[in-house]
Amino acid sequence: MWKAILGYLTLGLLSACSFTVTVPLPDQTLTLTASNTAGKILYPKTPLGASAPIQTARVILTGEAELSPFTLISLDVYARTSAPSSSSGCVDLSPYVDAYACDVTQADAIVGRIDFKAAQTTSFTLGQTGGEILAQGINQGQLWLGVKVAGTGSVNATLHLKNMKATVTAQL
Repeated sequence: MWKAILGYLTLGLLSACSFTVTVPLPDQTLTLTASNTAGKILYPKTPLGASAPIQTARVILTGEAELSPFTLISLDVYARTSAPSSSSGCVDLSPYVDAYACDVTQADAIVGRIDFKAAQTTSFTLGQTGGEILAQGINQGQLWLGVKVAGTGSVNATLHLKNMKATVTAQL
């Protein structure tokens, strides 16, 4: 009987344990110079090829964002785990921009905001809300990060997301 009780206690303690791993992510460039994209999420055609050596429960993504040319603007950042396509309500912007312009749907989760207030480059943290969708994308090995200009405006610039790292939390 004591062995059974100790076994259950051990399983309970292991299930309460978690650990974190940092996974580097590739840089991403997104051209925000597109007409008729106000109020739309712009997703690159190519997903972030990201995966972790463990099944993740939560992800916090950090990095640096550079906007060229600099403009005072806020960008809402969305994530999705399925490819944007015309069948999912997205418009292919090729050949002008290698991206899709999408209405916000249930496939899209807001994961944070990047504010360009005083400089061309700013750091960001994503996933404090919506971190579950980031975890799903890391678990399946592909994740689309897209941005929508906050408000109703549009911008004529290129966004570079670089030095990105995913801090992955796994439950045992």
